Amino acid sequence: MTANDVVMKLYGINGYINENPLIPQANTTPQQVFGSNPQRVQLFIVNLGANPAYISFSPQPSATNGILLGANGGNLEFDVVNDTIVPTRPFYIVTTGGSSDIYSFETISY
Repeated sequence: MTANDVVMKLYGINGYINENPLIPQANTTPQQVFGSNPQRVQLFIVNLGANPAYISFSPQPSATNGILLGANGGNLEFDVVNDTIVPTRPFYIVTTGGSSDIYSFETISY
């Protein structure tokens, strides 16, 4: 049985992975890291850089309006099983100083 077989059996969907869908790096100017997508069933992002970052539904993420992605490995994952429609929403990211490489992927159902 393949991984896709298991996903189909558990959730009734097929899917594919889309890496770094919009940007590979975050900086001090807010940017969209994931667009709105009702077919997205899971998303993951990790901050690979030395600068803390914040991610939010809001186009203006900040320390008071976002979820902290710590420097050097801070990460966040949402999926529809545990987080309902949260992964389908657009997400924005900003760093607290300088730029930080990020790695992200999303699982899209088809």
